Order: sequence, then C-alpha cells, then structure tokens
Amino acid sequence: MAGDEPITPATQRVRAIDASMRTLAIESLRAIIGILIAFSISWWISGALHLRNGFGGYAGTAALFVVAALVALTLTSGLPIHHALAAQRSEILRQQGLLQAAADGHRFNSDLHTALEMAEHEPDVLQVIGRALDLVSDGPGELLLADASRAHIHQGAASVTNGGPGCGVSTPWSCPAVRRGQILEFADSHALATCPHLQVRKEEVSALCVPVTILGTPSGVLHLTGPPDEPLDAEQRARAEVLAIQTGARLGLLRALVTSEIAATTDSLTGQLNRRSLEEALRRLDNEQIPYAVAFADLDNFKVLNDTHGHAAGDRALRHFSTVTGATVRTGDMVSRFGGEEFLLVYVGCDVTEAAPIVHRLRAALAESVVAAGVPPFTVSIGLADSTYATAAAGIIAYADTALMTAKREGRDRLIIAAKPEQVVDAASWAAG
Repeated sequence: MAGDEPITPATQRVRAIDASMRTLAIESLRAIIGILIAFSISWWISGALHLRNGFGGYAGTAALFVVAALVALTLTSGLPIHHALAAQRSEILRQQGLLQAAADGHRFNSDLHTALEMAEHEPDVLQVIGRALDLVSDGPGELLLADASRAHIHQGAASVTNGGPGCGVSTPWSCPAVRRGQILEFADSHALATCPHLQVRKEEVSALCVPVTILGTPSGVLHLTGPPDEPLDAEQRARAEVLAIQTGARLGLLRALVTSEIAATTDSLTGQLNRRSLEEALRRLDNEQIPYAVAFADLDNFKVLNDTHGHAAGDRALRHFSTVTGATVRTGDMVSRFGGEEFLLVYVGCDVTEAAPIVHRLRAALAESVVAAGVPPFTVSIGLADSTYATAAAGIIAYADTALMTAKREGRDRLIIAAKPEQVVDAASWAAG
C-alpha cells in the first residue's frame, strides 16, 4: 500500500515536487480564468462608461483592466497559492520531524545494542539498562526481574529521576502485563481499570508496563511512570519496547552461555567439576607455581551398595558425598567427580599437614549425616599428597592414588598420607615410569 511506503528524504522530495507541479497547473488555470473574467468585466465597464473613445479612453480601459486583473489574480490564485505554500511548508516540517524522530530512534536502538553487546555479565547489563532508562522518559523507570527460581521478582536496575516509588509486584505472574504478555498503559493510577499495584500508590501517576521475556519465558517487567493523564508519546513507547526486547535477548544469551558452560565443566549427577575441568585448573596452579594438596577419595564397597540397594541408592550416595564434601572445603578449594565413585579434592595453598584436618572433618561429617540423609551407610577411603611430591599434577595424583590403594588394603574407611619421595620428580619421569 502507498500509505505504508517508508518515508525517506528522496521520497519526501518526490512528493514535494509532485505537489508543486499539481499546484502550479491548478493555479495557472485559475490565473487564466481570472484574467479572462477581469478582461470581460473591465471591457463591460469601459463600454458602460463610454471610455472607448480616443487615446485617453483606451488608456482608462487598460488601467481598469490591470486593476481588475490584479484583484482577480489575488482572489483566484494569490491567496490559494499562499495557503498551499503554507500547508506545504507545514507538511515538510512535519515530515522532517518524523525523519528526525526515526533517526533518533535508530540511533537509540543502535547505541543500546552496542552497549548490551559489550556487557559480559548480568550486572553489566543492568547498568546499561539503568542508563538507558534516562533516555526513554523523564519520569521514574525501573526494570523488575524474577530471581533464579522465577518465584520472586526484585528491582534489578532503576534510574529514578524524581524519587518516585517503585512497583510493588512480587512475582512475575502477579504483574498483569507479564501475565497477559502484552504492553499495558494506564493513564491514571486511581482509575477503575488500573493495575492493582498502581492503585495502592498515594500519588496519582500514569504508567507504562512492558513485559520482559528471557529465553521464551516471561521473567520481568519494564515499569515507567509519569504525571497522570500524560502518557508517554509514541517515540517513548517505541524506545521502551525496544529496551525490553533487547534486555530479554541479551540476558537470555548470557544465561544460555552460562548454562552451556556449566554443562561443559561440571558433572551432571553431582554438580561438581568434571575431570577435564579439574585437570585444566590443576595445570593453571602448576604453571603459576601455587602450592596445593590433593585428596583422592573412593567410596568403599560401592559396587556392593549398588548391587544391594540399586543404582538409585548409589546415585543418592554419590550426591550426598558431593554435598558433604562441598560443605567442608574452603572457599577457593575444588571438588571433582574424577570418575565412577572416585572424587578428587584440591586444597589450594595447603600441604598434607594442613589438608589432613580438613579431610578428617569430611569423614566425620559423612559418618554423622549419612543415615539422616536416607542413604544406605557407606564409608570412604582417601589418599593424600601435595605439590611438594612432584612438579606436575599427574605425579601428585599418582602419589595420592598410591596412598588410596594403601588405605583400601589396610581395611578402608581411613585417610592415608602418601610417603614422601626422597626427591621431587617431574612429569616426564612419571610418564616414563
């Protein structure tokens, strides 16, 4: 449809030329008609007054014709041309305003997209949104996002310009805009058909509520308020909608990346680091020459537990040991499910004498909690070594594994510290051995 044709400077010029040509043709026709009428009137008046006698009479007739022609041209063409030009100027100014608004909108969209692309984490995204809210409207604005459980909503970012209070919505589905999945606008918070969370405010406000969708799930709302009966204009509404869409898209991408990263680095059953991730972390510790101790843990008689109580009980035992281990390690330490029923615990900055008490606390916590957790009783054997035993993780793990085998042979359910080598060996020696 012609009405849907995008307005560009070229389109505007073509339309102006077309309008000018039409105006010129119409006004030319009017001018000719006006001149003919003026000639007829002046000729009739000169005849009635007997002015067509001699040079003076013809001069008077000509003067009368000129006056009549000027009056006729003014009435038939001059005033319409003036009004047409004034209307054309108004239309050009209106089109220029639309073009400027469109350019401002495109610039806002582009700048927002660029700023969000540079935001690497959710707090960075929220800072960008806080700044962008100032460019959407002059009134208070806030972004309310659901927490990880999607059961509660909280103020994630806000840019308040006049100190107005925020929205009191507590869950995503208690927000009408989120529940309906559509933009809602309220002219007066005290009107009958107004959001209940607006009606409880003491002051009267207008509001615009734009739902925010993250990874296909309604997860928050962009909430903007202003004076009553003064809703946001079309440009501000468009910016608010773009802000909500781009916010949901960027947060969705970051959360998807985090989810995929967690899936790639952790064990799906226990939630602890997988073997590959731990080996990479140990390589970093070796490269930076940071001391650490390694505890190699193996659940005792795990095959018997599986055969007797079933694999579901075995999975519960693995998860429970992982939970107890995670609760006893320090901040900065690492836990990994190394394979099957084997776990590797890394105590950063420790040697075997400093790590041994932590391991004993783990064994005591396991003994106290295993029955209450609804898991068949089980114990764990652990071998312990540290980075003074070898120059690389492979050698240290081998010493801890040797100590673990000793613990198994001596009756299980115990900690054995690996025998200290006479000299530290490097990774190449372990590979050759």
